[in-house]
Amino acid sequence: MIRALPTSICYQGYCMEQAYILLLIVPIFFLLLYFLYFDLVKFRNPEEKKSFRERNKWLRFSMLITRTLILLALLLAFTYPFTTKEITTHGDPTTKVLVDNSVSMDVFSPELLENTRDKLKGKVMEISQISAGTKSELGEGILRKIEGNDNLLIISDGKNNFGKSLRDVGLYARVSDTRLFALDIDPTRNDASVEIIGPSEAIEGTPNRFVVKVNFVGSQPAFTLQIFVDDKLEFSGQSVFEKEIIKSFGEGYHKVTAQIVLEDFFTENNIFYKTVRSVPKPKVLFVTTKSSPLEDGLKRIYKLTKMPSLPSSLASYQAIVFNDLPYSSVSSRVDDLTGYLIDGNGILFIGGQNSYDRGGYEETLLEGMLPVKMGAGKIISPLKHNIVIVMDVSESFADFSYKKGGDDSALDLGKGMAVKMVEDFRDDINVGLVAFASLGQIVSDPVELKDNREMLIQKIKTLGKGEGTAIDQGLLWAEIALEKVKGTKNAILISDGKMGRIQEPHVPKIVAERMAQKGITLYTVGLPSALYGIDVNRQFMTTLATIGNGNYFEPTEFQFLNVFFGKPEAKEQIFSGSSNLAIIDREHFITQDLDLNARVTGVNFVIPKSGARSLIFTGDGNPIVVSWNFGLGRVIALATDDGASWAGQLLTSQNSQLLTRMINYAVGNPERDKDIYMVSDDGFLGEGNEILVKSSKYPVSKDLTFTKEGTDLYKAVYNAENPGYYQFFDGIIAVNPYREYYSLGTDPGLKEMVELSGGKVLGLDDDILRELASFSERKELIRKDLKLYPLAFALLIFIIEIIIRKIFEHKKYRVQLK
Repeated sequence: MIRALPTSICYQGYCMEQAYILLLIVPIFFLLLYFLYFDLVKFRNPEEKKSFRERNKWLRFSMLITRTLILLALLLAFTYPFTTKEITTHGDPTTKVLVDNSVSMDVFSPELLENTRDKLKGKVMEISQISAGTKSELGEGILRKIEGNDNLLIISDGKNNFGKSLRDVGLYARVSDTRLFALDIDPTRNDASVEIIGPSEAIEGTPNRFVVKVNFVGSQPAFTLQIFVDDKLEFSGQSVFEKEIIKSFGEGYHKVTAQIVLEDFFTENNIFYKTVRSVPKPKVLFVTTKSSPLEDGLKRIYKLTKMPSLPSSLASYQAIVFNDLPYSSVSSRVDDLTGYLIDGNGILFIGGQNSYDRGGYEETLLEGMLPVKMGAGKIISPLKHNIVIVMDVSESFADFSYKKGGDDSALDLGKGMAVKMVEDFRDDINVGLVAFASLGQIVSDPVELKDNREMLIQKIKTLGKGEGTAIDQGLLWAEIALEKVKGTKNAILISDGKMGRIQEPHVPKIVAERMAQKGITLYTVGLPSALYGIDVNRQFMTTLATIGNGNYFEPTEFQFLNVFFGKPEAKEQIFSGSSNLAIIDREHFITQDLDLNARVTGVNFVIPKSGARSLIFTGDGNPIVVSWNFGLGRVIALATDDGASWAGQLLTSQNSQLLTRMINYAVGNPERDKDIYMVSDDGFLGEGNEILVKSSKYPVSKDLTFTKEGTDLYKAVYNAENPGYYQFFDGIIAVNPYREYYSLGTDPGLKEMVELSGGKVLGLDDDILRELASFSERKELIRKDLKLYPLAFALLIFIIEIIIRKIFEHKKYRVQLK
C-alpha cells in the first residue's frame, strides 16, 4: 500500500497546511545551479571563457543564493503557513431560557419562570417550551434549540422519558460551544409514588424476590403500603418505604400489585401493576466430573440431571451446562451438540482449570461453536499507555445526521465523545489524534495528557470534514503514529463503519491484522449516520475490533474504555463496591437490571468473536461473559470457574442471579414446544404493550390486530385507555399510569448533562448573571495567516539582489573606463 504524504506539519504553534510543497526546492535548486553556470556566450578560446567565469563567479554565487531564497520563500507562502491565537469570548449574549412544562414539573413552584425573569433583569432572553404533557422529550427539545456558541438556561427536573439521552445532548453541546445551565430547584408540593422491582418471568415453584419501593418528594408522608398477589393481600404496613417479599408461583400468569393509601398531589402514581409469567421447571443437564458448589442451588431451581459425560440422547433437555470440561470429553459428540443447538436449545460453558485455553479448545470444532476463540493470557502492563483516537470526518459522518430528521451530524456527536475520552483518561496516558476521509492525517502525535489535554480538546473541536471514506487510511496513520512509542499501543476508531455499500471492506481488515501483529489493540465505537439508513455498520466495526484484539462499543458504552484508561473517578461510574467486573452491555436478557458486585481472582483467556455479544469484562479487559446465537440455539461462555476457586463471590445471594440468568437464557422459552402460547410485556399508558402469540392459526381477538412476524408467530400492540390488568387468550398484561408520574424530583442526569457541556447547575439565590458570564467563557483558537511574511521576505531578497547586481555592474563599468 502506498502511504499518502502528510498534509500539514506544526512546530511550536507554527504550521504549514501543505508542507509537502517545500520538497520542490530540491529540484528547483539544481535547475538554478545548472542555468546559472550554463554559458550562453560563445568564446573564442578557453582562456577567454576562464577569464569570464573568474570575473563573474561571485555574482553567480550571490544570485544562486538569492534566487534560492526567493523561491524558497515563495514555496513557503504556497504551503499556507499559519499560527493560532487563543482568545476568550462569551458567546451569544442572548440567554435562551428553556422551560419544561411536562406533568412532573407540577410538584415544583409555578413561579419558577417569573423568579428567573427577575434574576435576569437587564439580560436579553428568549423563552421557549421544550416539553409538555405526559411525554417528556427533554433531550430532543434541547437539541432543537442548540445553535452553537450560545447559552441555554434550562428550567426542568431532568425527567427524560423519550428520545435522545441527556448525556448525548451534553456531548453535542460541548462540541457546539454551547453552554447548558440548569436551575437547582426543589419540589414545593408533597407527593409519593410506588413501584415494584422484580422478575417478569419465573420458574414454577422457585422463590422469587420482589422489592416494593415508595419514593417521595417534599415532606415525608404518612401512608399505608399494601401489597397484593393475585388479588389477595400479602402485606400491609404503615409508612414502610421499602419492602421485600419472596414468593413462589404455580404455572401460568400472576398479578402483583402495590398500593399506597394517602392523600397527596398525584393519585395516579399511588398504585403499580406487575405481571409474572411462571413456567414449568426446565430440564437441565449438568455435565461435570467433580463436585460443584453450584449443584445444590441449581437443583432447587431446575429439574437438574448431573452426569459425568453426555448421555446418548439429548432430546429431553432444554439446556446443557458444561462445567470445566476439556475438549477430549466432548470431542466425539460435537455433531450431536450442533444439532441440539440448531433445534433451538442452549448450552452454557463454565470455565476453570480444565477448559477453554487450558482445555485444548483452540482450533477445534468445539471452538467453532463457541462465541469466543482462545486467546493468550494478558498481563496488566506497567508500561505507559499510548492511545490514538481515529476520527471519521468523511461525508457520511459530517453531512448526515445521527437521527432521523435531525440537523446534528454524526461527526458532531463523535467529536463530543472524543472530547469526553480525553477529559476522562488519566494524566499519565499519551493520547494522539488522527482524522480521515479519503486520506488520513496525523493531527497530533501521542502526547502526555497532563500538560496537553486542552490542546487536544481544541484540535478535536476544530476538525473539519473531508471527501470520501477510507477507514484503512485512518488505521494506517494510527499505525504510523504508534510505531515509535514505548509502552502499550491502542487505537480507538470512532466511525459509522460505512465505506460505500460494501458490507465488510477488505483493505481495513488487512491493516487491522497488521496492527494486531505489531501489538496494537484496536477498539471501535460505532456511531449511526443517516447514510443508507440510520444505523452503524455494526458487523464490520465488530469485525475490526475482533481482529484488533479489542472490543466494539455502542454510542452509550464508550465510557467503558475507562476500565482500561480512565481516571479513578471515571472508573467509579462503572464499578460498584469492590467489584472488578464491569457490565458493558445492559440491554441483554442476562444483564438487564443486574446488580453485580463481585471480584473474580482467575479467568480463562478468551477473545470474543465477530457477531458475539460481550456482556461483562474484568477491570483489565478480559471478557467474562460472552453470548451468541448458533442456529436457533444460544451459547454462553463464562470465562471463569463455578466458584470453587476463582469466582466464589458469584455464588452470593446478590450475585447468583448472573448464573441463573445465563441458564435461563440458554433454556430460552421453556414452552416453545406448545402449540399455542402468548408472551407480552408490561407497560405504561401512551407507550403500547407488545404481544407475541405463537399459533398455527391466525389469532383472533376483538381488541387486537395481528401481523405475521414469522412461521407461526404473530405480533400486536395494545394501546390501553386506562391503567390496570388486561387478559388476552391465556395471558395477562399490566398497564401502569403514564411513566411521567413516577420517580418525581430532580434527575441526576440533568447535572451530568450541563457539566458535560461546560455549564453549571445554578441556584436561584446565586448571582445568576455573574455565574452565566463566568461559566460561559469560551477559549477559541483563531487562525492567523502568515503567508505575507515569506512573500515580504522574497521581495526583500529580490531588492537586495538588484542592489548587488547594480553594485557589481557599476564596479565593472569603472574598471572598463580605467
